[in-house]
Amino acid sequence: MTGLKSLLTTSAAAVALAATLGAPATAADIAYATHIPSTNVTVEPALKPWAERLAEHDINVNFFWGGTVAKHGAMPPAIRDGLADMGFMADLYGAQDLPNSVLVTNLPLVNLDARVMTAVAAEARMIGCEGCEEELAEFGAFNYNVFSLPSQYLMCREPVANLAQLEGKKVRATGVLGRMLAKWGAVPVAMPVTDGYEALERGQVDCTTGIDTFIMDYSWWDSAKYILDMPLGLFAGVLTMMSESKFESLSEEQQKAMLAERARLAADSAYAYFAEGEKARKLAVEEHGVTFLEPEDDIKAKLEEARIAERDEDLAQSQKLGAKDPEARIANVVALAEKWQKIVDETGGDKEALIEAMEREIYSKVQP
Repeated sequence: MTGLKSLLTTSAAAVALAATLGAPATAADIAYATHIPSTNVTVEPALKPWAERLAEHDINVNFFWGGTVAKHGAMPPAIRDGLADMGFMADLYGAQDLPNSVLVTNLPLVNLDARVMTAVAAEARMIGCEGCEEELAEFGAFNYNVFSLPSQYLMCREPVANLAQLEGKKVRATGVLGRMLAKWGAVPVAMPVTDGYEALERGQVDCTTGIDTFIMDYSWWDSAKYILDMPLGLFAGVLTMMSESKFESLSEEQQKAMLAERARLAADSAYAYFAEGEKARKLAVEEHGVTFLEPEDDIKAKLEEARIAERDEDLAQSQKLGAKDPEARIANVVALAEKWQKIVDETGGDKEALIEAMEREIYSKVQP
């Protein structure tokens, strides 16, 4: 009887194994949390197509927009605590937790081309940055990809085109831009981008910093009727992070599918802002009465001074936050900007060529 029971158990196991081997891959659900609204410029050209391609591999991406799960700096803890499987955030909002990552973001004037800095942002964090891996690992996460926003601009309730007009103005600004504007006489106010509309409307701030599309995305044009037409630098630190345990739970085929999409999602996101930036400017002027102001000489001179001075500031800040080997890493970012500027120039800024180059130089070399 014991032998028969053993034989039946073995046979049942064999049947179950055969059924498992012959069964299709189990569908996986990915909870993707972000502070951006479902109307953000990256949604239709980047995020939704990415999710559709993953669906072909039985990966279902469920988006949670507008900070309904977690906002900004709360994203790493949300992944750690299982509230989200993936998260999207600007690392500036988590500088204390991500000092090695934010070191790169705090160099906004190294290069003002978001295509160049999208590649730099990834390579500087994902290759040879031990601290970058470790700080995310504390939350059970890894960098899925990184991209750069385009340059920031100063958007105000009243005209600001010179230092005298900027003096004493309360400006919603984060990180290095806040520090830079404070040197120019402004009073920086740290608050998330999503709080900008109410702060402008109520007069809690006189100005905000943001990229072209933010005036449209967040309806800042209702109050900010003047934009200083001078790029203040870009933030090459928009991270998409993923739970390590969630990734490991996927089938081998699903993992390959996820990894194959990293460079394209980053490029699609960065290029989406190029397409929408001009549209936002046109609508702002023609339908919302916004005026773009030419910067005067004194404020342009301050920006030129900042190009070098901010590297020293970044070094001091990075040392204070405990980033690893910050001097060498700052030099590496500068070198990478030269490398990727050459690649972008040689390819004429073609998106497909940039995707291919990022896959070859970065993403194919990085495994979670």
